[in-house]
Amino acid sequence: MLTIEHLTAGYNDKKILEDITLLIDDGSVVALIGPNGSGKTTLIRAASGIVPLMSGEVKVNGHVVNHLGEQERARLVSVVPQVRSIPPAFTVREVVALGRTPYLNWLGQFSIKDNEIVEEALQQTDLLDLADRSMSDLSGGEQQRVLLARALAQETGVMLLDEPTSHLDLQFQVNIMDRIHRLAHPVNKENTGRAILVAVHDLNLLQMFADRVILLVKGKITATGTPEEVLTEAILSDAYRIPLHLIKDSLTGKTAILPRN
Repeated sequence: MLTIEHLTAGYNDKKILEDITLLIDDGSVVALIGPNGSGKTTLIRAASGIVPLMSGEVKVNGHVVNHLGEQERARLVSVVPQVRSIPPAFTVREVVALGRTPYLNWLGQFSIKDNEIVEEALQQTDLLDLADRSMSDLSGGEQQRVLLARALAQETGVMLLDEPTSHLDLQFQVNIMDRIHRLAHPVNKENTGRAILVAVHDLNLLQMFADRVILLVKGKITATGTPEEVLTEAILSDAYRIPLHLIKDSLTGKTAILPRN
């Protein structure tokens, strides 16, 4: 469970987020949307403990994130960032294996279980054929899948993803979001689903996987609820400062969000 209480954060003395409070239960996907510059990336970074808080608190299963050491945080929260900063000489398998770092013994040795988890993460993200390729040889979309695989290998109860479908073609956008949904809603009901916060840009795509939507505008939450409750013409047109039109598909019941001429 991820709990954010009255969070205010920013860079230097400039506030980007103000008084953010939200709860993400295990077994749910919460989509974070909003115009460019609304603070989505800052919220992801603040929730992961990367950005210091000006006030407020972030907790994962009752643990205050900013009071934990780096290794302790890494066992509780995994992050798929929007900006990639991975040494190009690393192979795909080496990058994914970094997800196991918080669990290694003091000698840094990989167990049989660690290696199995890495292979499973590669398979789940369709990267087995690229496992021995250098990161410098991959496309932007392939690199994005590697970062997701690294987060999967980390095996945390909370996942924070900052636009994980960027640079992906339509097929992999759908595949990745379907995988994210299944992480929160596992087929095996004996397993507890993960709590997932994901910043997304494509408003049409999020309807396929999100349980709840949070709309962030100028660093403040302006709407929260189910996709049906938040994705309305009035709310979105006001937030994005452009007239939008929603067209409902009679077969799927989903709506397409289009700019109005």
